[in-house]
Amino acid sequence: GRRRLLLVVWLVGLSYVAAQRTTSTGSGECPCLTTDSADFPSASAIFQAEGFPADYGYGGCKAWDRGVTALEVGCDGSDSQPSYCNAQWCYVDPATCQAAPTECEAAGFKLNDPDNAACRSRPFLRSLLFEGVEIFYSYETCGYLNNYIVDNVFATMKNSMLIGAATHDLPYVAVQTLTDPADLTKALTSYSGVEFTFVEKTLTHFTCPTCAIKDPPTLRMIDGWATAESRAKFNSSYTACVNDVAVGNFDICIGDFWVTPERMLMTM
Repeated sequence: GRRRLLLVVWLVGLSYVAAQRTTSTGSGECPCLTTDSADFPSASAIFQAEGFPADYGYGGCKAWDRGVTALEVGCDGSDSQPSYCNAQWCYVDPATCQAAPTECEAAGFKLNDPDNAACRSRPFLRSLLFEGVEIFYSYETCGYLNNYIVDNVFATMKNSMLIGAATHDLPYVAVQTLTDPADLTKALTSYSGVEFTFVEKTLTHFTCPTCAIKDPPTLRMIDGWATAESRAKFNSSYTACVNDVAVGNFDICIGDFWVTPERMLMTM
């Protein structure tokens, strides 16, 4: 399907607090599955049939993808291998990794209390690598970010086109209409400015060493800003442009945006 991307350019400080009380067996509220798990024999058979290690993901936190050269993983040890290759993760039981509010409160604790495992959750996702087995994995229980998903989102952008809209808003975006030297009856629109340049340079970083298609996405700018339909719904043309991205009229708005609750809800 169409990949929608909203890039609202503002200065954001990103911070990540490392997971507490994680060990080689995962966090207390979301422990790693072991080779003693009931589903391990059937899962292991599938792993081996697909060319993966027999205990892949079972038995504790480990960089399980390191050295796995299967196309879906692509961790060949080269300098260009994906960032997740050295990240630790393991398979987990989703029932254990989700907080149990009733059990938590019955024990006299509050949700997110670190002193009771039933009160806390850890992120996990279902693995789509293997057919015939339903297994779930977590990087976070091992104290690592899930860059596997991030890197694969980047991969979907290869050799694609993004439809963008921008408004003249110096010094962030400059929109100029020029005459086409090859056809004086035709107008050409040029874009510049710090934010537009930032977007262009950002797109060049969508690389995928393990993908057959390595070309970064191209940006195609439309004439104008928010559509008339969206403008009719909102007082702000900026909010209207965010709406256009949310409903799929185009993929990216470039401008000096304020972050508001209304706009954030549209991007979720």
